[in-house]
Amino acid sequence: MHRSSLCRCLALLAAHVLYAACTDDGEGSNGSSAAGMVAAGAQAAGTQAAAGGGASGMTGGAGKLSFAADVYDQVIRAKCSACHSDAPSMGGLALFPGAATAYANLVGVPAGAAEGNACRNAGVLRVQPGEPDKSLIYLKLTMPICGSVMPPAAVGQTTTAQVELVRKWIAEGAAP
Repeated sequence: MHRSSLCRCLALLAAHVLYAACTDDGEGSNGSSAAGMVAAGAQAAGTQAAAGGGASGMTGGAGKLSFAADVYDQVIRAKCSACHSDAPSMGGLALFPGAATAYANLVGVPAGAAEGNACRNAGVLRVQPGEPDKSLIYLKLTMPICGSVMPPAAVGQTTTAQVELVRKWIAEGAAP
């Protein structure tokens, strides 16, 4: 089997696993079609396979981190695409089709906007610039104050490097 065929097969397999993980969490359907969820998962898996996977490409050098250049591809696309594609999305959080949409739906936005969301009354923002410990996205990766740790175990937990990237980006002011 050619390498590109193998990558496509692995991407499709990963997409099916990601879709199952997002729909079998007891919260029920979020209104997204199975085909859309599988396509989003396949796209993320294909992107990760093409890039060599992992978070080894982080640019966290001397300069400030940015959402579009550092966080979006390495964390959001890699770990959140299967469940938080475009609206309607799990928990009412749409992080696609691009970095601008994700940024607008995260930074300065109250957590749990959707009716019935477990984090609706948490009193925190999804991202509070400069304060990772008051930012729901960071808390969901480490010690959630509401709901459960994200991403679900079946999707694959974030690496220590990915969590640190998110923490550092927020601590530096959550630049776009």
